[in-house]
Amino acid sequence: MTQLICELNDVEIQVFTLRLQNQYLRSYGNDYENFVGDILARCYPGDFMPVSSAAGDNKNDGIIMQTRHLYQCYAPAKFNDTATMNRKIREDYEGAIQHWGEDFDIWKFSFCHPKDDGANKETVKLILDLQKAHGKKIDFVGMTGMVSLALTMPRTSLIEWLGPPPIMVRELGFDLPLPTIGLVIKAIANSDIAIDDMENIDPVPPTKLAYNRIPASIQDYIEKGKGLSNRVGQYLATSAEPLLGQQMAEKFREEYQHIRQQDEPVQSAETVYWRLYDFIRHRLAPPLSEEQQLAVHAVLSYLFHHCDIFDRPPAGWTGH
Repeated sequence: MTQLICELNDVEIQVFTLRLQNQYLRSYGNDYENFVGDILARCYPGDFMPVSSAAGDNKNDGIIMQTRHLYQCYAPAKFNDTATMNRKIREDYEGAIQHWGEDFDIWKFSFCHPKDDGANKETVKLILDLQKAHGKKIDFVGMTGMVSLALTMPRTSLIEWLGPPPIMVRELGFDLPLPTIGLVIKAIANSDIAIDDMENIDPVPPTKLAYNRIPASIQDYIEKGKGLSNRVGQYLATSAEPLLGQQMAEKFREEYQHIRQQDEPVQSAETVYWRLYDFIRHRLAPPLSEEQQLAVHAVLSYLFHHCDIFDRPPAGWTGH
């Protein structure tokens, strides 16, 4: 299956990875079990057999028949302690062997946790001991494993499930109707923000791209969207709602800070851009039309050049 990832270009891999991570981190309990089941059904069509929990699943959330992999999911709403998780591993693994031992060779324990930094030493020791005692291999599968597997499904399946990828940079080139821009701006703006809480929108230093180490792929979106961002300024200048631009900018500052403060893997500039893109996308009605995607990139470019999303370089910073 892994060769199918070549169907995706670099931007699509980045965007679909972020969407999968977002869904992973928002899921727990039955939602997480459904998330894993969705991935397996799309990666192994006709070969993955989920097990209904309605009458008890006998420690089996689903099995891939050809590879003989049995999956068991664990995604508590709140992680309590290692002892509780280890007890869960032992009970589920030994229960799976009791009920399904003749039907699987590898036991996949899919654990949902935002850290995704591997198992602790007590859990590793337990896994090794259980494998020695029962002879069935155990795979401890976290966010990286589930996302990597999901990216092997056909591109058409990813789009059907997660929505279309963003428009390519080379297509950022036609005039945007003002109503489309207005639709995007109004979807972002938070009318509950008091005017006293807003800051003036100051020009952004030209060194901002370099200071934030924004990769060339994202620089292309920001710089090529700059021409379209003039349409954003035109819409705001002629809007009957004089505070709309400030409200939109303030909402984005809040979202940018929220993204940067999330307790997840290091937020690269590329990750931040696509999280902001998806922040707008989810406020509209997916799937977005090509025109709406252009408007989203135009708004992002406008916000980059006119307000505090991404960090401002210190005074006098030249990059040397």
